[in-house]
Amino acid sequence: MQRYYDVAVIGGGPIGGYVAGEIAKRGFEVAIFEQNKQVGEPLKCAGLVTSRVFDFLDISKNLVVQNKIKGAHIHSPSGHKLTIGGDKVHALVIDRPIFDREIIKSSIGKGAEIFLENKVVSAQIHEGQIELKTSQNNDVKCKLLIGADGPYSKTRDRFALSQPTEILRGVGAEIADTELDPDFVEIFVGENIAPGFFAWIIPTNEHGTEARTGLCIGPESIKSPSHYFSNLFKNKHSSSYLENVKITKKIGGSIPLGVLKKTHTSM
Repeated sequence: MQRYYDVAVIGGGPIGGYVAGEIAKRGFEVAIFEQNKQVGEPLKCAGLVTSRVFDFLDISKNLVVQNKIKGAHIHSPSGHKLTIGGDKVHALVIDRPIFDREIIKSSIGKGAEIFLENKVVSAQIHEGQIELKTSQNNDVKCKLLIGADGPYSKTRDRFALSQPTEILRGVGAEIADTELDPDFVEIFVGENIAPGFFAWIIPTNEHGTEARTGLCIGPESIKSPSHYFSNLFKNKHSSSYLENVKITKKIGGSIPLGVLKKTHTSM
C-alpha cells in the first residue's frame, strides 16, 4: 500500500515518539515505524532519569515513576565507599516500557500514526522525496525522514551520517528480594567490575526490595558484558548487595557516546 506523509520517523522509542508528537501537533502528517511488536519491549535501559524530562513531556509522573533517588554510594575497587548527595531527590527511577508507551500515546493524541512490526528495510531519495519500504510491504513517501533507530542506526549508515565516537555494550537484569537503601544507587567501578564504565544497582521501589542491576563496558574490552555481569554476583564488594536475589527479567543494550558532527543531509 502506498502511503504519503510529511515526516516519517524510524523508531518508536522516547525520542522518536516525542519528536513525532511535536511535529504532528503543528499540523503535519507524521508516521512512526517501529520494528517491534510492542513499544518499550524488549527492555534495554536501566530507567534512571533526571526529573527535568517531565518539564517537556506531557505524561503523568504517577504512571511511570517507581522510586525517587537522593544520592549514590560509589564503591572503589579497594572497597572504599564514597557517598554523594542524600540531601534531596536528584533522579527518578521509571518504568521504562510504560514511559515509552505513554509518550507514544501522547504522540498519537497529537495526530501521529504508528505502525508496529514495521521494520524499514530500504530508504532512498527519488525526485525530491524519500521512498521507504517496510517489512509489512508498506511503500511510503515522505518529505523528511528522522532516524530515531538507536545506537546502531541503519538510517545513519544509509545516508552516511556521522558515527558515534564509541559504543558501550551493556547487560543487566531486574531483580527481586533485595535489601537496599531505597534512596541510594549503588555504583561499582574498576577494571575487574566494568572496564571503561561502571556497574550499578538501582532500587526500583520505595522499600528497596526490587532493583535493576547491570553494567556497561568499553569497546576495548576483550571479554563480554555477560562475563563481567556474572562476576558482579561474585565480587566481594558487590556480591553482598546481590545475595539470594531472584532475576525476574534480563536486560541488554548499548550506549552511543560522542557528539555527531553530521546529523542531517539532503544528499
